[in-house]
This record gives sequence, structure tokens and C-alpha cells, in this order.
Amino acid sequence: MTLETGGFQLTGGMVAFAGYAAFNLFFGGQFIGERMAEKMNWQDQCQANILASVEKTHVPAQPPASGVCNMLFGNFSAEGRAYCDRYGAAFDAPANAITGMARQREEELYRKRLSHAAGHATSRCSCAVSVTLERHRVPLALHTGSLRLLSSAPVNSFQSELISSLNSPQCAMKG
Repeated sequence: MTLETGGFQLTGGMVAFAGYAAFNLFFGGQFIGERMAEKMNWQDQCQANILASVEKTHVPAQPPASGVCNMLFGNFSAEGRAYCDRYGAAFDAPANAITGMARQREEELYRKRLSHAAGHATSRCSCAVSVTLERHRVPLALHTGSLRLLSSAPVNSFQSELISSLNSPQCAMKG
């Protein structure tokens, strides 16, 4: 069967090939990419990596400063050390209270940061899959259309492409 299109003969095989290519470009590559992400257990790995990155940046609170009086007056002379022996607790108690409140606030902020990251991890991970599939639509279509015989670099390094998309501004702003 031949269709006339302005001097260019369009055969049934050409129409079938164009349909097959379009199907793989719009549906097949996306489907295979999603299956690859599921097969590598991307959602769980991604959420664990996000929480680990938040935990990695956490610096444990320092112990409260002691000997504030000695830091202020102890180096002056024997009279300064004697003054600290007698009234040092009056200097150390407020300093310990202030540092204790600061440590509590720091731990509270860390817990909030951790819960915020955990709450938004799913949307960031889904965003990474969507961005990667959109960014590498053609290589995934070629991979699918060739019945997985042709594999380009984005397909072979799919996990690193997902991580790159996760850290991209498009997905980093999700959480």
C-alpha cells in the first residue's frame, strides 16, 4: 500500500515504523524507565539517602562551658583566682543555663529538619524519577525500541542520573 503525499511515497512500513517510534518515544521509554527505577528500589534508597544526608550534617551539641570565671578573672593574679574560688559558681550557673537552652534549641531544630526532610523525601524522589525520564526520553525510547539491544550512557548509568536529578534545583526545592 502506497500513499501519495506530494511526490514522496509513504509506504505502510514507513507509517508502521513512525508509529512504533512515536509509541516508544511517548510511552515505551517512560514505562521502561519507571520499571527500572522500581527494580532498583529507588524510592527506598532515595529516602534513606536524604535522611542520611541530613543526619550527616548534624553536629552534636557541645558540653556546657565550665570555668567561665576562671576564663575571665583567673589569669589576672592570685586575687582573681581567689575571687573565682569564692564566687565562681555565680558566673558558671548562668553560662551553663544559657548553653543548655542553646543545646535544647539546637536539638529541637535538628528534629524539625529531620522530620521535614522525611516528610518531603517522597516528593523529591518522585521528582527525580520524573525529571530523569523527561531529560532522557530519547535514549530510553531507543533502548525500548531496539528491544533493549541499544543502551546509551544515560540508560547504563540510570541510578547516577536519578541522583543527579535529585540534587538538581528542580527537585531540591521540593523539600
